[in-house]
Amino acid sequence: MIPVIEISTIPPNGKTYNGNTRKFGITIDNVDYIVKFPKDNDLSVYCEYTASNFLRNLGISCHEVFLGHYKGVAVDIIKDFTSNTQLSLHSYKDTKQSSEDTEIGDKEYTYDDVLYLMDKHLKMTEESKQEAKEKFWEMFICDAIIGNRDRHWGNWGYLSNGKTYRFAPLYDNGAGLYPGVNLVIHQYMNVITRKNFLYDRVFVFPASLFKIRKPDRSYRSNYAEMFKDLEINKVFRGQVEKFKKNISYQTVFHAMKEVCAALPLNVEYRRFYIEIVTLRYMCIVLRLDFEPSYQFVEGALTDYA
Repeated sequence: MIPVIEISTIPPNGKTYNGNTRKFGITIDNVDYIVKFPKDNDLSVYCEYTASNFLRNLGISCHEVFLGHYKGVAVDIIKDFTSNTQLSLHSYKDTKQSSEDTEIGDKEYTYDDVLYLMDKHLKMTEESKQEAKEKFWEMFICDAIIGNRDRHWGNWGYLSNGKTYRFAPLYDNGAGLYPGVNLVIHQYMNVITRKNFLYDRVFVFPASLFKIRKPDRSYRSNYAEMFKDLEINKVFRGQVEKFKKNISYQTVFHAMKEVCAALPLNVEYRRFYIEIVTLRYMCIVLRLDFEPSYQFVEGALTDYA
């Protein structure tokens, strides 16, 4: 089992953190950490831990998450990546510009608007703007893989030293991996309903919070649909090709299996996490057919039967 860190006797350090989830700061060995609580009775604590460590296993810049225990409650203990640095975190929603056409309150949460504001960012060099675009699409691809339903404008952003900005490591990944699956896990464990259960969670939901603008309206984008036409953005296309070149579906499978091996959850949840992430990578990013992808993962999970 993964070692769970007991923090019930560690006092808060007075640091506060934004978000809808209860959080407070602690300090261990002169390093600041964020204690993050679950939402309601869902599995978001385990989703945050699993998704974040999986992404780190793939070599993605992502915050470091440990499992903890605080007064009888399972929590995430997240290393504050600004600790002991001169850097501060500025979420996308905190982006401030000086001209009328770059006022974030007048923009929609569309890909075009987000990328436009990167281009117009006054404290980013041309090099850092290009890097930010690459990291933005890398984040989107990672969210497609883990099925993140809540990459809102406060859940990503930039690190700043007061003069320049650069894209921050990924954080707040607890809305990936279907944190409410505990309410319907019986549908996954039933061999009759499992395939349709997984198909819907690959191709139907969740949608991304980022929107596509059409002449008549803007709407939330479907992850699978976005990967059908890589010509919508050349940087997006380049990042997808990078994933395809460097990360095989076998690598994804084994990376998830490694993270889940000692996860303190029942086997059905560990099995689901491995299967859904591998299927989403195979079918959404690699654009492989669902049926053979499903047969591959089912066969590879014989030790999780």
